[in-house]
Amino acid sequence: MKATRLTRLLCCLLALLMTVCLFAACAEETPGKDDQPSNNDDNKENGTDDDDKDDDSDGDQALDYLLSVEKDDFGRETITILCREDKSYEIDMEQDSGALVEKAVFDRNARVEEYLNVEIVGHPVNGSWPLQTEYINILSQAVAATDNSFQLAATHSSYNARVTLNDQYWDLRKFEDQINLDAPWWSASWVENATVNDKLFFITGDVSLTMWEELYAVFFNRQMAKDREEEVGDLYQLVRDGEWTLEMLAMLSDIYVDDGNDERDAGDTYGLLINRHSMRTFVTCCDLPIAKRNDDGGFDLIFMDEDHAEKVATVYATLYEMIYQNDGTWDSKLTDGDYTEMLQIFTADDGALFMTGTLQNATALRHAEMEFGILPFPKYDEDQENYLAHSYDGLSSFAIPACALEPAMSAKVLDAMGAESKTTVIPAYYEVVLQGRVAQDAESKEMLNIIRENLYFDFGFIYSDALKHTGGAGPFAFFGDELRNGRESLTSGWTSVYEGYLEKLAEVMAKFNED
Repeated sequence: MKATRLTRLLCCLLALLMTVCLFAACAEETPGKDDQPSNNDDNKENGTDDDDKDDDSDGDQALDYLLSVEKDDFGRETITILCREDKSYEIDMEQDSGALVEKAVFDRNARVEEYLNVEIVGHPVNGSWPLQTEYINILSQAVAATDNSFQLAATHSSYNARVTLNDQYWDLRKFEDQINLDAPWWSASWVENATVNDKLFFITGDVSLTMWEELYAVFFNRQMAKDREEEVGDLYQLVRDGEWTLEMLAMLSDIYVDDGNDERDAGDTYGLLINRHSMRTFVTCCDLPIAKRNDDGGFDLIFMDEDHAEKVATVYATLYEMIYQNDGTWDSKLTDGDYTEMLQIFTADDGALFMTGTLQNATALRHAEMEFGILPFPKYDEDQENYLAHSYDGLSSFAIPACALEPAMSAKVLDAMGAESKTTVIPAYYEVVLQGRVAQDAESKEMLNIIRENLYFDFGFIYSDALKHTGGAGPFAFFGDELRNGRESLTSGWTSVYEGYLEKLAEVMAKFNED
C-alpha cells in the first residue's frame, strides 16, 4: 500500500513538474514589445496596408499586440468617447451580449481598462451624414468650454476632414511616445497621406470596425458563373493571374435577359448591379491618384493634370459605356449607400452575375438561398501591380478633442484600443464572421485577404469633403457623382470645379502651416 501511494505521489509530482515547464516555455514564447511586428516601410512605398497578411501564415497562435503597448496606471480615469449613435457598437458595449463581435468589443474594452487602469465609456449622439451638424455642434461646444467632457472622438470620416481644420483636435504627432503611428493596427496609407507639415489630426485603423465592414468588393452569383462557365471562366483564377481588369468586368457584364414582359425592370437578368458610391471606388482600384505630396510636405492636385488626364478619361469613358450603353448593367437609382434594391435583384434566381458593394452586404447575403463569391474590385489593366481597395468614407476616424485635458493619456488609450482590436475584434469580425459564416468557399476567403491587404487611402479621399465648394462634391466623390448624373464626359465638369478645388486646397495647406 505504501509503495502504491508513493508511486502515485511521484507520478503526480512528475505531472506537476511537466505542467510548470510547459507554462514556462509558453511564457518565454509570449511576444513582448520588441517581438511585435512593426510597420513595414515598404507598405508606405507601395501604397497599401498589407502589414498583417502573414500574421498567422504558419499556423501559430495569433500575436497579442496589446503587449507591445507599455502598461500604465491612470488611476481609473474615465475615457469618454464621443461617437455616432448608429455606430456606437464599435466603441462601447455595456455588457457581454454573447454575440461574437459584440463580445470581442466588450472584452477589448475590459482588457484595455485593466491594462491601463481606466474606464472606457461611449457617448453616442446623432452623427449620421444628414445629422452631422448636431454632432459637430456638440463637439465644438465641448472644445469651446475646455470642459474635459470628451477624451476621444470617433467621427464620420468624410465630414471629420472639415472638423480637423477648425482647431477641434490635438495633433497626434505631439504624442508619438504614447501612440505608435507606425504600428500595424493603424492604416499606414492613412497615416502617411493624412499627415501634412508633420501634423496629423485624425486616424483610422483596426480600432474602427466600420473601416472593415465598409470595404468594397465585387460579389458574384456562383451558380450563374457556373452555368456560363464557357464565357465567364474561373473568376478566382482571373484574379490570381492579374487578369481581373476593368475591361474584363465590362466584357463579362454584357448579360441581359428580359423576363418576358418586354420591359427593362428589376425582374430581368443582368450582368452588373452598381450604385453611385460603388462608382467612386474605381478611382482607387484603377489607381487614379487625386493628390501627390510635394517638396514642401503638402499636396498638389494631380487628378486631371497632363500626366493623368488621359488615363482618368479612359476609365471614365469605359464606365460610362458599361453603365449607360450596356443593357446588362442595372444602375440603382437609390441614393448613396442604400443597397436594398440591388440586394433584392441579386438574391433572386438569375438576378445578376455581379454586384458591387461593401463587405457589410455579405452579412445580408448569407441569409439568402443563393450561393455567392467575393472578388476584389478590378485593376485598371494587367500592368497595374496590385488590386487596390478602399472603404466607404463613412468609416469612423478617431481624434483627441481639444477639450481633453490629458491628451497624452487619450493617445495611450487609443493606441491600446487599436492594438487590442487587432488582436481580438478584427479577427472576430473578419476571420470568423466573414470567413467562417459568410464567405462560402475557400477561394472567397483568399479574395478577402487580397482586399484587406491592399487597402489604400489617398489624401484626396481623406480630405475630399474639405475641398468641396459651393455645395458641390469633393474631388473623390466628384468622379462617381458625374457618372451617376449621366455626364458623358468628365472634362467639362472638372473644368468648372478645378479652380474651386485649388482654392480650397490652398486654404487646407495654409491651415496646416499655421504655428
